[in-house]
Amino acid sequence: MAYVLTTASSVVCGHPPPSGKVTLGPGASKLKVASPAALSPVLLATDFIPGTVVNCQFSTPCVSVNQINPTSLSRKLLVGGNPVVLSTLSGSTQAAGSPPPTYPLLRAESANESKLQAV
Repeated sequence: MAYVLTTASSVVCGHPPPSGKVTLGPGASKLKVASPAALSPVLLATDFIPGTVVNCQFSTPCVSVNQINPTSLSRKLLVGGNPVVLSTLSGSTQAAGSPPPTYPLLRAESANESKLQAV
């Protein structure tokens, strides 16, 4: 089982520190989880794509989220028919350039919640 990611979670590009931070979408307001700060909406794949990556310090920095791997999505917990994203998040980011390189480095740095787990 893995924790569910929420808008309070920290998601990074995965390059050596300081890693770029992924700007997350608004989440699904129909399901909220208690996080240290407040009730936070759970995240769906649509909260990542298109998503932006800021402050990546790699030589060819990440600028956006390219893909969320299907194994990062819950098979059982759905909101409005859409699976929630789990703390086992993996995927790829895209850098600026022509052609733009992709990096298989997307990961959850911290779920920032310990209340809700799913498979």
